[in-house]
Amino acid sequence: KALASEKSRTYLGKGFLKRVFTLVAGPLVNIVLAFLIVTASLSIVGVNVAVNSNRLGAVTKGSAAQAAGLRAGDVVTSVGGRSCKDWNTLASAIDSALKTGEDFNVTYRRGGQTREVVVRTGGKRLSALGVEALTRRVRLSLADAAYSAVRYGQEVAGFAVRLIMPQHTMETLGSASSVVGISAAASQAASSGMNDLLLFIAMVSMSLGFMNLLPIPPLDGGKILIEIVQLVIRRQLSVRVQAYISYAGLAFFLFIFVFALKNDVVRLVIG
Repeated sequence: KALASEKSRTYLGKGFLKRVFTLVAGPLVNIVLAFLIVTASLSIVGVNVAVNSNRLGAVTKGSAAQAAGLRAGDVVTSVGGRSCKDWNTLASAIDSALKTGEDFNVTYRRGGQTREVVVRTGGKRLSALGVEALTRRVRLSLADAAYSAVRYGQEVAGFAVRLIMPQHTMETLGSASSVVGISAAASQAASSGMNDLLLFIAMVSMSLGFMNLLPIPPLDGGKILIEIVQLVIRRQLSVRVQAYISYAGLAFFLFIFVFALKNDVVRLVIG
C-alpha cells in the first residue's frame, strides 16, 4: 500500500506539467486561430466605421422610417423640429422624438430638393426609427488590429467567466445561443461574404477555446482542476469520484443548452 501511494505521488509530481500543457494546448489552438483570423481581417479587409454625417447609410426594411418614405442617401436636416447637422445630433433628435410616443415630422434633402414626411408611431413608443449611419471601410494597422483582437478575446473570456459566477449566470444565459442559433448566424454570415464568415468562425473558435478552459469537468479546464486537486492532496481521485464530478458538469451544460435553445426558439420562431 505504501509503495502504491509512493508511485501515485511520483506520477502526480513528474507528469503534472506535461498533462496540464496537453490539456491547455487544445483550447489554446482555438484561441490563437481566432486571434490570427480577426487580426488578418481587420488589417487586410478592414472594418466598417460610422461616419458622423446626417446622410442616411441605410433604412431598415419594414421600419417606421421606410413606411414614412425615407431612403438610404437622404440627408436629414431636422427631426421633430430639432436641427440635425451630423449623426450625433440626428441620433439624439430621433431618441427624443421616439420617447414622446407621438407622430413627428422629419425634414430631409433628396436630389437637391427639401422634403418633409410624418413618421407615424400609432401612439406607441417605438424602440427604433429604423435608420443606420453612413459607414466607410477602414483598414487598421497590424498593431491596432492585434489590439482589437485581444480586446475581443477579453470580452469572450469575460462572458465565459460570468457564466460560472452564480450572481451573473442567469443574466449571461439570456444572450446565449444553442447550435440552432449558431447555425442560423452561420448561414447569415455566409450570405454576407467570405470575410464575415471567417469572422464568425473566429468568434465560434474563440468561444470554444475559452469555454473549454472553464474549470468544469469534463471540459479540459475541469480536467486541469482535477490535476491541481490531486497534486494538492498528493493522491489520485478515484474513478468513481471523477465520474460523479463529470456527471455534475454535464448536468450544468445540459441546463445551459436547454436555456440557450429556449432563447433561439423565442428569437427565431416566436420573434
